[in-house]
Amino acid sequence: MSLRTVVLICAVAGIPLALLVLALPITWGYGGYLFASGTTYSRVFYSDPSGPAYAAGLRVGQRVIANKGNEFVQEDAGPVGTVVREHVLEPNGRIRVIRFTFPPFTGALAVQQQIDKFVNALTALGAFIIAILVLLRARNQRVGVRAAAVLFFSAVVALSMSGSLVCGNAWVGEVLKNFIPNFAGAAAYWSGLSLLAIFPPHRAKLRAVLWWYGAVVAMSTLLGGIAYARFIATGRADPTLISFDHGHIHAAIFLVSNIVMFVAIADAIASARDEDAAPVRWLGCMWFIANIFSAAPAVQFLAGGTSLATHYGDFVNAAYVFFLALGVAYPILRYRIVDLNIIVSRATVFTVVSMIIVGVFVAAEWGI
Repeated sequence: MSLRTVVLICAVAGIPLALLVLALPITWGYGGYLFASGTTYSRVFYSDPSGPAYAAGLRVGQRVIANKGNEFVQEDAGPVGTVVREHVLEPNGRIRVIRFTFPPFTGALAVQQQIDKFVNALTALGAFIIAILVLLRARNQRVGVRAAAVLFFSAVVALSMSGSLVCGNAWVGEVLKNFIPNFAGAAAYWSGLSLLAIFPPHRAKLRAVLWWYGAVVAMSTLLGGIAYARFIATGRADPTLISFDHGHIHAAIFLVSNIVMFVAIADAIASARDEDAAPVRWLGCMWFIANIFSAAPAVQFLAGGTSLATHYGDFVNAAYVFFLALGVAYPILRYRIVDLNIIVSRATVFTVVSMIIVGVFVAAEWGI
């Protein structure tokens, strides 16, 4: 079975899952605090005054003994009703246990999370459908496969982030929120550089060189994932490895990756000619916007801010994936960026419509 076939099957399976996520309610509970991983103790750097952790006495600057294994996963991704225990180190050296329960999202944050779930699920649905069309009907297979890869991995990121909110299981939520989006996001980034490396085809040498930076991002993501998994297992963080998951090194790599993408986009726009000009302008503008959203958390972190690292910053990721997918999807449908032979094909239209109808029924049955 070829890689193209595997991607096609996964994209088809993603359609009913996206529809299911649209139908399900949010089950993720709200704790309202974050801490920076440490070797012995972790330091609280965010505690929402309207959250249950703050009400229970957890404050910014306090040091806690990090939970591990199931306890950590429950506190990080537990559904509504999850009871959390935090062991806080007092100035006198004593350990104080703080207990609180995760409530549902409320107020403006609840509205934002509903919008995030809706946007992510629709992004995944649209990206999966167009990726399938590209894989089936693109005349230019070289460009088509790379465009489909951007759409597919963007859809995986969007579906995973929205699915984490509705899954109702802490372990599943942890994987969907903090592992799959990182790896699929790195793949989407690398796929984007890969697409720009050959489209537009004029003066593509610089973009072909920049494509290799995708390997750096992929390796950084892998090291960060390993470090985070070890922290879950042991409750202690390796200072070197954990810096690839968060911290100044992670933020710096993230900013450089955005700069590399900006340069590749600018070079693509400057190199576009004739019929390539319109689709590249659209793609470039959408990806410029996407990367501004992507860079915002790293910029804020380096400036000393924390809000975009919390649930209040979830909209940043939703917007990034939306504009990343839109930057490819619209030129495919409007400007024939990969020259699809689909509009005149009744069989293809019938297949896609049938797939959507079946997906709706499957999602409704699973939802019930």
